[in-house]
Amino acid sequence: MRRSARLMVLVVLSVLVVASTSDRHRAAAQPPDERGLEVVQAAYGHLLDLFFRPLEPTALLASGWDALRQAERRAGRAELPPLGELPSERSAAFAEFARAYRDHLVRLPAGTPPAESAFAIVGGMAAGLRERHTQFLSPDVYRRALTTLGGGSSPGGAGVRFAPTAPWTVASVAPDGPAARAGLQPGDIFVTVDGARVVSLTQGQIGDAFFNGTAGRVVMFGVSRAGSGLEIAVTLGPSAFPVLESRLLPEGAGLVRLDQFVFPGVTLAGGADALTELDRRLDELDAAGASGLVLDLRGNFGGAVATAAELLGRFLPEDTPTVIQADGRGHELTGLVSGRMRTTQLPMVVLVDSSSQSASEMTAATLREARRALVVGRRTGGVLSTANILPLPEGAGLQLAVTEVLTARARVKIDGTGLPVDIEAPALTAEDYRLGRDPQLDAAIAALARAPTPPAFASTASSASPARLLELFGRYLPEPGTLPTSARLTTVTRTGTRVLTHPNQSFSFGARDPLARRETMRQRGWLGSVSRGYGAGPGRLPSVTVRITWFATAGGATEALAENDAPEFQETIAPPVRLGEQTAGYRGIWIGQGATSLDWRRGNLVFSIVYSDVPSEPPMDLLTEIAQQVDQAYARSPLTAVTVAALPRTGAAPDPDNSAALAAGFAVAVIIVIGPNLRRRIRLR
Repeated sequence: MRRSARLMVLVVLSVLVVASTSDRHRAAAQPPDERGLEVVQAAYGHLLDLFFRPLEPTALLASGWDALRQAERRAGRAELPPLGELPSERSAAFAEFARAYRDHLVRLPAGTPPAESAFAIVGGMAAGLRERHTQFLSPDVYRRALTTLGGGSSPGGAGVRFAPTAPWTVASVAPDGPAARAGLQPGDIFVTVDGARVVSLTQGQIGDAFFNGTAGRVVMFGVSRAGSGLEIAVTLGPSAFPVLESRLLPEGAGLVRLDQFVFPGVTLAGGADALTELDRRLDELDAAGASGLVLDLRGNFGGAVATAAELLGRFLPEDTPTVIQADGRGHELTGLVSGRMRTTQLPMVVLVDSSSQSASEMTAATLREARRALVVGRRTGGVLSTANILPLPEGAGLQLAVTEVLTARARVKIDGTGLPVDIEAPALTAEDYRLGRDPQLDAAIAALARAPTPPAFASTASSASPARLLELFGRYLPEPGTLPTSARLTTVTRTGTRVLTHPNQSFSFGARDPLARRETMRQRGWLGSVSRGYGAGPGRLPSVTVRITWFATAGGATEALAENDAPEFQETIAPPVRLGEQTAGYRGIWIGQGATSLDWRRGNLVFSIVYSDVPSEPPMDLLTEIAQQVDQAYARSPLTAVTVAALPRTGAAPDPDNSAALAAGFAVAVIIVIGPNLRRRIRLR
């Protein structure tokens, strides 16, 4: 809803696509023109297979060719001839297009980068759809999007955030970042960049100056500070804003500010994942006697759907729906909040502005529709659509909308219009930023007196603690250095660990009938699961997830493995190997395309290995080798009945491990709700 980068998370891919990200081994053996053609072919397949509205192949390719002709004119090169009429069938249309593309490459000057024309074509195909969540991502922007969602720092920017409305006013600077070290301050208004007036620059030039620059480059900024002009030289370099901040306000309310919805399980700078850190900070506010809670989502561009659903589960009963996702191909899903509801529930206000987008809008809308919180501030950005960020060859990426999103109760579409607030607060001025005043926060604090009555605590999450589950089952999760690699999976690091103790967490992205799905899981005696991801980094493809799910009885585990509980996302396949007492295999469809799962049972435990990549033939040998490695680890140190019985089981919740595929690793990319102009919005608040 994705993964902008205003974002949320998931994946899919095209049957036409045979290559992806930057398969350097393969690319090195091909002539340069074919590498560029693979970029176009991959994007073409993604758009035809995954865009939420069915598309015409000929119109898609025509848009790309028109964009290439415009790029050639801008470069001052010879006029490119029109594309001509293409066959209507998709493969035949691409074959004709490829011939025209190769003819064009022959006429290019020597030394022209092989991907230059391809990038122009893909940008044109995406822009031609006139759908603001669908866009081409250059290698720099693609890398930055995944780094941001992974909780990482910006490698080559200024470390600046801007006010959500004109003029270009500094709202905050990253602690000890380039801007802070150079002396830029909140309230500074940017007038020039390297001598060029800001009003005359394109968004791309602004992005290069502030967010996408090369580390070590010096940029001269002209700013107005309290009416005086200043010239400040900033040496671009790494910067990071805190993902999560909290404090007890003088009025007695607690403030929690969330900068972005990072991937679940990603470790933050302090050593904890975002949700664990959120719980710790909420506990501190409770211990300090906070009388209410202000959730500050201003400037939060969104992020992972699963993380937003987890946050909502802290404050809402488990039956609360989040959003409905639907497309023009007959799919519709309803999401539920997930995670453990907090014992202490306080009156609540959500603070938003026009830079609050995607998962932030989902969060605010869900809390308001459930009559859990008032929404205060300014109308949100209206960037709420489920989008996938997918890799392309040559290091580039493609963000494309795969569903439209509606609020679950009122079925209201927020995308394009924004979420109106219950109480409007004035926009902050440059003087407010300079003097540290915050009239919007003041309005939120005052609104707590009118906030809805919090719900009573009610939770049926498993009573087994996440720490205990990880202690028991973490021993079977391989260390990265022990895992095999392949031609595509060349880098294996630990990308995140998740412990699920509530069944809703297993399908936080949604289901056709989420309440029925959860009831089935509980009837089977689902008690929790532990999973760990491996790959080059959070959200990067290809990746591997190893998951262990615990059931109260062997019978429950048997039933979970025998049934395909997520037919909207996966279909059964013949497993490549037999393991344990029962084995199953699954291949992803629709949003789950590109993922393959091998599952087996040992007593009342279900083990799963999920390989996620662009759609292509999955490496069954690799899946088998990893599965055998995990199974052998269990055989060397099996859990005895006594050990398992020692875990508390009260209030147990169930989940067919197969349906957990989506939340715990079956997704192949990042399902993100991302904004229209990624280059600017990835850091521009």
